[in-house]
Amino acid sequence: MKAFVTGSTGLLGNNLVRLLVEQGHQVKALARSREKADHLFADLNVPIVQGDSLRAKSRSGIFTAEARSSQKKPSINFSRAIVYRLC
Repeated sequence: MKAFVTGSTGLLGNNLVRLLVEQGHQVKALARSREKADHLFADLNVPIVQGDSLRAKSRSGIFTAEARSSQKKPSINFSRAIVYRLC
């Protein structure tokens, strides 16, 4: 599975990226700070996309670049690494 994780440098996102990689999935991580992401994921082969999912200009550029960089869209997007529970 291909996954795109926003919020990848936070507590949940960081652990989610690691879990997905450990399970053999292809993961790309969105991070506002490339330096922080490079440090957190230095031991993993995870492409880092720098940007902010909350800023409209950044968001537009992120997904345009993402579309150009891969033939297929990710199978799943983890938005800001937040888990929603629907009751």
